[in-house]
Amino acid sequence: HVQNIYGDYGQVTATMSDERTYELLARETAIVDSIFRPRTYFMSHDEIRVMNWDDDDLARGLTPAAILADNVRRCMNILRGLNPSADIWDWSDMFDPYHNAVDEYYLVNGSFAGAVNLIPRELGIVNWNAQENAVPKSLAEFAGKGFRQMSAPYYDQDQHTIRRWKEWTRSVPGFSGMMY
Repeated sequence: HVQNIYGDYGQVTATMSDERTYELLARETAIVDSIFRPRTYFMSHDEIRVMNWDDDDLARGLTPAAILADNVRRCMNILRGLNPSADIWDWSDMFDPYHNAVDEYYLVNGSFAGAVNLIPRELGIVNWNAQENAVPKSLAEFAGKGFRQMSAPYYDQDQHTIRRWKEWTRSVPGFSGMMY
């Protein structure tokens, strides 16, 4: 049984430990790549609210942070197999200790803490931390570890939020821009 979180969204998490997941990802990614031939890819490791309960995950004996990091590397390898010079980005929240990379996140069996230390540094981070008091810490966390970043101020905020993000990111090394 797969637990559905916030039923209105229909989000169901796939296991990151079954080889069939990667076969499906590789097949579907190749189809999309054959149509668009993008130079940049944006992965969506975001708000993973159920994880590490199925037999495949448990058999690995890894933390959710380590399972996630392995998945990120494998997904990046799939993309690099299609385009070796691909620029690859991902959402920040599941790697951000000031956001969702914490102990006791929703129905995750284990912790995402430390995930930022396990992912490849060439991954670009799209930072969308919506907790105003945590944004500067979040930006500094990724910058201090050598990640490129772009900001994605939360989409349902006013122009003042955009201005604050602009100020917060002004002196962030490796900062690439803003979306939304």
